[in-house]
Amino acid sequence: MALTRTIRRIGGSLVVTIPPEIAQETGLEEGTAVTLRSRSGRIEVERSDRAEQLKAEAARLAANPEYLAEVRAIQKEMEDIRAW
Repeated sequence: MALTRTIRRIGGSLVVTIPPEIAQETGLEEGTAVTLRSRSGRIEVERSDRAEQLKAEAARLAANPEYLAEVRAIQKEMEDIRAW
C-alpha cells in the first residue's frame, strides 16, 4: 500500500502521520515504540522490540560521563562493603 502524506513541523521535529489503514495493517497504535533508520534516501519505520530499546538506552547511558562516574562510585562503595 502506498499513500502520500505531507510533512509537518511540530516544535523542532518533522512529523509524518500514519494513516489508519497502514497502522492497522502493521499493528501500530499510539504509544508504540518504533525505530527509525535512514538508508539510501529512504526512511524506514519498524516496531522496536524491547532488546533494541534496552541497547539504545545502554548506549545513551554509556556515553554520559556523569552516569559513568556515578556507576564507578557505586562499584567502589560495593567493593568497600564487600571487603568489610
